Amino acid sequence: MNFKKFVENKDTTMQFEHLPKFLSAKEIIGSVSLEDHDDLRGRFDFANGDDMKLLDWKYNNAKKTGLLDKILKDGIKNPIEIHIDKDQHQTLTDGHHRLAIALEHFPKRLIPVKYWNG
Repeated sequence: MNFKKFVENKDTTMQFEHLPKFLSAKEIIGSVSLEDHDDLRGRFDFANGDDMKLLDWKYNNAKKTGLLDKILKDGIKNPIEIHIDKDQHQTLTDGHHRLAIALEHFPKRLIPVKYWNG
């Protein structure tokens, strides 16, 4: 474990205590950028509003892998991770599949959220 990173993350957690620990999928999609991430680098043009295309792809991928059935049975256990940069811009960094499933099946149900910066 990288102790320095752990200490920084602990401080970061305190920095975001005022933010909600649970949000609905509709609230998340209305307040964060999805942006491209490693497993889909270059497939979507987020400047042209491809956010929903990405979530459609993630939803269909979750169906194929069994993640959809698992989440429908057990719910969303792991938090959606949101990065907040120095300008307070929020970007979804982990949980795209979970967000896509929540938007489709329970858009108003509260799901866990975790914030970080760095």
